Amino acid sequence: MEEKGMADSEVIFSDEDVSSFYPMFFGVSCAFFALRLLPAPEICHAGAGDNNWSEIRNRMLKGSAHLLGLFIYRAKTGKKSNILRNLENAENQIQDLKKRRSEEAKANEKVMSIFAAREQSWFNDRRNLRQQIGSLMNELRVLEAKRDKSVFELNEKLQEKDRSISEIEEKLNKAENLAQRHCSEILKHKTTFIELVSNQRQLEADMGRALRQVESARRDLDSVLDQKEQSVLMAQRLSMELVKIRKDSEQKDQILSAMLRKSKLDTNERQMLLNEVKSSSKVKHERERHSLRNMLSYKHLVEDVEDLENWAEKYKISMQQRHNLEIEAFAEQMRIKDEKLEASRWRLLSMELESKRLQSHIEGLDCDVLHLRQENMKLESLLIDRESELHSMKEQLVLQFNPPNLQKLNFSPSPATNENTVWSKVKIVKTKPEGQKSQEKNEEVSQSENNEKDIVLTLEYPQFVDSDIVSNESSKKNNSVAKIDIHALGVSYKIKRLKQQFLMLERLTGKKQENSEIIENKGINGIYELISTLNKQADRYQSLQAKTDDICQRMSEKELNLNCGSSGIARTEEETKRLENYLDETFKLQRYIVATGQKLMEVQSKIAFGFVAYSENIEKPDNFDMKRFADSIRTMFREVQRGLEVRISRIIGDLEGTLAFDGIINFKKIVWN
Repeated sequence: MEEKGMADSEVIFSDEDVSSFYPMFFGVSCAFFALRLLPAPEICHAGAGDNNWSEIRNRMLKGSAHLLGLFIYRAKTGKKSNILRNLENAENQIQDLKKRRSEEAKANEKVMSIFAAREQSWFNDRRNLRQQIGSLMNELRVLEAKRDKSVFELNEKLQEKDRSISEIEEKLNKAENLAQRHCSEILKHKTTFIELVSNQRQLEADMGRALRQVESARRDLDSVLDQKEQSVLMAQRLSMELVKIRKDSEQKDQILSAMLRKSKLDTNERQMLLNEVKSSSKVKHERERHSLRNMLSYKHLVEDVEDLENWAEKYKISMQQRHNLEIEAFAEQMRIKDEKLEASRWRLLSMELESKRLQSHIEGLDCDVLHLRQENMKLESLLIDRESELHSMKEQLVLQFNPPNLQKLNFSPSPATNENTVWSKVKIVKTKPEGQKSQEKNEEVSQSENNEKDIVLTLEYPQFVDSDIVSNESSKKNNSVAKIDIHALGVSYKIKRLKQQFLMLERLTGKKQENSEIIENKGINGIYELISTLNKQADRYQSLQAKTDDICQRMSEKELNLNCGSSGIARTEEETKRLENYLDETFKLQRYIVATGQKLMEVQSKIAFGFVAYSENIEKPDNFDMKRFADSIRTMFREVQRGLEVRISRIIGDLEGTLAFDGIINFKKIVWN
């Protein structure tokens, strides 16, 4: 019956109504499929969650039954089901809207309650802030009261300080009056002091000139010795060539005599052959006369004999020509050898004459060196006498101006001792080139105090130092690591000389006093600023010199041999890395030196302008030339910069050469392997 009713409904409904049943069919099929997948009731009761499975299965069965009933109902009712469904949908939408309205009303109530709570919290915060502002105002009033009290106390202290300042000014005026009394005497002593300084400079200049002459004579002597060694080597080479030429000439004579003997034997053999041929021809000729058989062949024999004679004659001529050519070639070789021998003899004679001339020149240079040494000793004795006079003058000044009020003028015993130390440095620095040769042959001295002590010993005992120089002459080439760097000594000498010049300028202009009046002279202030700038530049150079010495010291402590040609043994990787690190450090130090040189350009412009501009405001003696003083300082700065650049460039060159030599050795090993 149901199948028949469904068939009737399918006939009645249109295609549009039938298409709306497809989702319902799909839901029914899904329900049956789910029922098939669910386990049986017996299995569900046996499991742990039997109640859940049974409920799910019952619900699925109810849903599938409802779907089947709905499907049958729709098949019977037809189009009315669509209208009812739309009505139900509209009612559902109305219910949903009502639910939404109620939810929105609840949400609005919540928002209003939150806003009211926030507003109440804002009121509480405002009340708390008002209370804090009131407490801060009270604290501010208390602080103002304390400030008024402290201001009153400070005013009282200021009044007391004003009274003390007035008392100090009175004392200062008294001290100035006392200082003005001694000013004339101080100026007199300054003039005597400057005269002593000028005499000291003249002695130093004479000594430096003599030392330069000694150095030039030493260089000439070294060059002459090198030329002498070269001439000796050339003479040895020429003697070896002469021996070789004599041996070659003896060999050629032996070969020539052997060839002559051979040629004589060949000529004798040819003559014997010709005689035998002639005798045989005569015998044959006589026999042929007596034989009738050979009468017919006589013409053939004569022709053979003539051919044999012609061949023998040609062979003789060719051998003679060949022998003559060999003799001529040998004679030409002997003539060339004789010419070379004669030229080598003349060269040997000229080299002997040159060596004699060089020996005479060396003897003259030795005499000049001895004379210069004697003059140097005289200058050193004069310098020591001058220094003793200067020391006695300073002691007299100290004894004369010993009162405590003159401590402000820097003439107390302690400045005197400082001055002595400064001039002792001058003595040491100026005599350093004399002892430089002996220091180059001994171990390197790291501290400047030890250097100064050694040089003082050279002044006091010059004969002992000269004997030490002669005794250590042979150890100069072997102890290359312990050499003192000439450039380093020159740079340190010039830096100390600059410090000495700045100290002398400060003594000349007078130092600023701690408790004195404020100096209103712009020239004095400018010269003080210029001196401080120059001291800073000298300190920069001193620090660069110390860094360079540190690098050299560390390299010598690590026993790194930078002589590329000393051995063909390659270094280890650790030593190579260490050399590369030192090379990086030297490059960095070179950049610092270049930057300091750029700074020096600014300092030199200040020197050129400052000393000339401020020299009018300085009390100086009449024989003191400020322009010449400025030029000497600029020259010494340039020499210091140049010395540092040359030294660091030489260190970089040694390191790069060593690394390149190691690379070549490693490459050769790779190629040989």
